[in-house]
Amino acid sequence: MAELRFVGPAGSRKSRAGRPKSVASAARSGDQRELLVAMQVRLAKAVDRPDVGGLGLAALVRRLLEIGRELEKLGGAGGSSVVVDAPTEPWRPSLV
Repeated sequence: MAELRFVGPAGSRKSRAGRPKSVASAARSGDQRELLVAMQVRLAKAVDRPDVGGLGLAALVRRLLEIGRELEKLGGAGGSSVVVDAPTEPWRPSLV
């Protein structure tokens, strides 16, 4: 029987359990987006730890925000969004 699997943008596969790749395996893959996503997940887990605070927390949050911006530049962080700057034309109901 054929196996169904998720294939994301650029043919990258999501792991079977839906878990993100480790930072090390994402780095080995050579895929910049995969590496950023893995780092984002890793940093988010560190930010959630109750024993992280002060300057360490500030640095983690700052880097987490930077990675989010980098992912947006590469085409979003998981979702698909399209923004088009198209010329505006007058509405003509007769064409509908």
